[in-house]
Amino acid sequence: MPLDGFLLTLVFLGMYFSLDYGSHHSGAYLQPGSPSFFRECLLRWLVLVAGLLTGFPPDLWLFGAQPLQLAIGILALPLGALTLRSVVRNLDCDPEQSLDQRLGQRSNSEPDPLRARRLMALCVGALLSILPLTSGIPGGRLLMLPSVIAAALFGMAARRAARAWLAGSRRRGLLLGAWVALFGIGLHPLFRALVPLDMARIGKALPEVAQGIAERCRGTVALAIGVPDSNSAYVGSLFLQRPASERPSVFHMLSMAPGRHRLTQLGSDRFQLEIDGDFLALPWARIYRDTAVPSPLSLALEGVQVESLESTPTTTRLALHVPSPESACWLTLEKGELVPLDATAGPALEWTPSLRPQ
Repeated sequence: MPLDGFLLTLVFLGMYFSLDYGSHHSGAYLQPGSPSFFRECLLRWLVLVAGLLTGFPPDLWLFGAQPLQLAIGILALPLGALTLRSVVRNLDCDPEQSLDQRLGQRSNSEPDPLRARRLMALCVGALLSILPLTSGIPGGRLLMLPSVIAAALFGMAARRAARAWLAGSRRRGLLLGAWVALFGIGLHPLFRALVPLDMARIGKALPEVAQGIAERCRGTVALAIGVPDSNSAYVGSLFLQRPASERPSVFHMLSMAPGRHRLTQLGSDRFQLEIDGDFLALPWARIYRDTAVPSPLSLALEGVQVESLESTPTTTRLALHVPSPESACWLTLEKGELVPLDATAGPALEWTPSLRPQ
């Protein structure tokens, strides 16, 4: 059976790569085995470790929380190792023994080697099992199976803390109990609730945003420029629920870059858009592409033709041809809200998108 499984794996990998399956040119979904996968593997693994051992939501990676997640992941590893060591040292107790018998055992008694090896193998396996998962976007859904082992470790640590306290080892019991209370009972459920609660808030607010844009841009080509907000990417899909006469004819998100924007009108139907900084600075934008689009490149979209004139890590310059400027509805992000942008108010507009004040 092991040989059969190995052969099936080889056949699957051969078909996977020969048929060109997988993700390409994405900065969020990584092709397993690619150079970008190995570059990001350790960093994303630490992000998932932070979620596994402390409950800090890996989903926040998409919102720029990676530096904090890395620090928590690095801290969680030695804390988890110390907890595992303390639990393993207490595995000499027979499950059939009474509490008095367990507390009466000698403190220097050796742990059961078989049970200790099994527990350590499960914990190491849980950590190793998330390595291949680093090819996807970090999220709590990736930890469903490994979290079973983490939950068992929390439970065993809580039992060990109680026994240490009753046996007189107050310091050890307090430290273990604090770890369990903080990450296993206290902050863990709180962290797990943060993302769903925020998603519920967004799910309630976005329909109102979509309704406002639909009323403002009814029957026009809606062009969103400078919208560094991942939630706004869902606005276009909400228009599909409305009749064609009560929504924009099309909604294009042309830029999610957070840098300074300059929109210059070159003619009655031609504009030039210059963007300072990294066009793909927002992690959400990297889901679709990991490198800047080549220049020159022209793409005809419904209601607008976009041409890439310059694309570098510090500057992006686009030419926009809008056949019917009077039927275009320009939008940008100001204090976290999509607001109208008067592209024809002057020869040039210059602004920096702004997020909602925290």
